[in-house]
Amino acid sequence: MLAASTSSVILQPISARARAIVRRAGASADKTFFNVSVDDEAAIAEAVEAGYLVLLRGHDTIWRITARGEAYLTQLRGAH
Repeated sequence: MLAASTSSVILQPISARARAIVRRAGASADKTFFNVSVDDEAAIAEAVEAGYLVLLRGHDTIWRITARGEAYLTQLRGAH
């Protein structure tokens, strides 16, 4: 049986604010995003629900982009 190509996977769309947070995490050297604003909490929750960010172990306000989040960013770049 052949494995599904990651390029054929349709990833869950998220809001512009959540997308910006995922992009910031993906662009940082250590692939993390540090939350300093309560205004970002809903967008972070949305990105977590989509599987694009996870809470960094041992921290309350540092989020790491997941492989799924990286695939989402790659898919976005391919769409433009």
